[in-house]
Amino acid sequence: MLSIGGVMNRAIFVELDGIIRFNVLNKISMIKSIGEIGIYTDRVNTLRELKELGFKILGIAYQPNLDQDFSAEVALATNEKTAFLFDEIVWCNHSFNETCFCKKPDPSLIESLISKYELDLNESVFIGMGNKDLVYALNARIKNFFFRDNFFVRNEL
Repeated sequence: MLSIGGVMNRAIFVELDGIIRFNVLNKISMIKSIGEIGIYTDRVNTLRELKELGFKILGIAYQPNLDQDFSAEVALATNEKTAFLFDEIVWCNHSFNETCFCKKPDPSLIESLISKYELDLNESVFIGMGNKDLVYALNARIKNFFFRDNFFVRNEL
């Protein structure tokens, strides 16, 4: 679990919708076209500073009922609009009624990133917004912060 030079890998996991991106037509609506993607640049700039300190920046999204190709386009457009901040963006696009292992609060999707990047969970955090994000981070045993009313709130494991 060591990377080059014996330094443990660490990451910031970020729920994209609501934390990094929003629908420019209606901030609470799901993105249905690339032109609807808006980016919170102040938050991106903060994450960029953490990336410069050696953190991997990993984006996570739940996009129910969008087809796989459009989800990939949204991920690419998000990364382009953030000047390629993200080391990787993953998503689940299964419908609300489908059973899968990538949908919150099942930690399988995030666990695959932990394994792929050999991350030290003591040095990594998850940033989200809602109760599903809290349960998701707890299930993955990751420290977590939640963005509420323009402030970060830390939840204890």
